Amino acid sequence: GGYKYTQGDEQNPTATDVTSFAIMALKASLGTGSETDEAAKEFAIGKSKAIVVGSRVDGTHWEAYGDFDMSGTAYAIMALVSLDQDVTESVDWLKTNISPTEGGVIAPWSAPGSDLFSSAQSLLALSKLSFIDVLENTVK
Repeated sequence: GGYKYTQGDEQNPTATDVTSFAIMALKASLGTGSETDEAAKEFAIGKSKAIVVGSRVDGTHWEAYGDFDMSGTAYAIMALVSLDQDVTESVDWLKTNISPTEGGVIAPWSAPGSDLFSSAQSLLALSKLSFIDVLENTVK
């Protein structure tokens, strides 16, 4: 299912960003193992996708530690893009959190200004791209 930052993390049952990274890593590795390996990866992708989709708030974004999770939202968008899922509402939500004066993504800890880390993490997501697109050189 979902993955955590560290084993025993009681604050978050799963971490959206870590789970989304796992989805993309597993997806990128498809076709590289035995039939049993491939079945296990497909199973893990399906379970992880269910966790990510099921934890989306209001159909638009993800939260962590009681607030908006800008990085988790960006990585969830990328993971879902890699699985050919519609992420339009989530991308639109992320766009509403771009600072009109600075042009970066506003994070809860940086408001009202933008956060460089969250902004960099959102670049591919805002273009509906994933790390798989970069790995496969499908970015145009």
